[in-house]
Amino acid sequence: MKIAIILLYGLYDPKNTNYQAYFDFLITEIKKQKFDKVILCGGYTFPHIENISEAESAKRYLQSKSQYDDYILEDKSINTNQNLEFASKHISSKDDLFVYGDWIRIAKISWISAHFLLKESLENIFNAMMQFVYKKEPYKPFTMKNLTVIGYDFKGKSKEEMVGQTFATLFDVISLYNKDFEKQNIDQRKKDFGLNNS
Repeated sequence: MKIAIILLYGLYDPKNTNYQAYFDFLITEIKKQKFDKVILCGGYTFPHIENISEAESAKRYLQSKSQYDDYILEDKSINTNQNLEFASKHISSKDDLFVYGDWIRIAKISWISAHFLLKESLENIFNAMMQFVYKKEPYKPFTMKNLTVIGYDFKGKSKEEMVGQTFATLFDVISLYNKDFEKQNIDQRKKDFGLNNS
């Protein structure tokens, strides 16, 4: 099967034109690639707005603009690690996988995808990413075996956001290999979102 895994960055909001452009790009990709199913990844990260997950919010918009309807909601997660770990329960080792996300986060998305979706070792992921980086083709998708990771270039990112994502990449990747760091990472995200730490 040909499967798309889409990482989300909040609830859909028509006032957020950058996010709207991401969704419109995804609609084009879904139509062009003819996916057998699409996994939308994003949990209940906005408890004070309404009782809706990022995944459900995305599904509503995508359905309103396209005839495609084979969506799976991964709506239990609160960070990239959980997005891809929980999405991995809906795939098989034989599927062709396409992961979509923010271009600034492409390093961590690629690493975490290889870890959870391909079950690759740290050494294999490191070597694949070294080869990718030193080809010096930064805007090409990252590929490894049956995995393709496609970054979307959100416009107007501030330097603070870019630096923040650089650090978040380190936290997310390192926490794959250390349970204490994983807990700290999740606890911080819950605090950021105003979620209960239980």
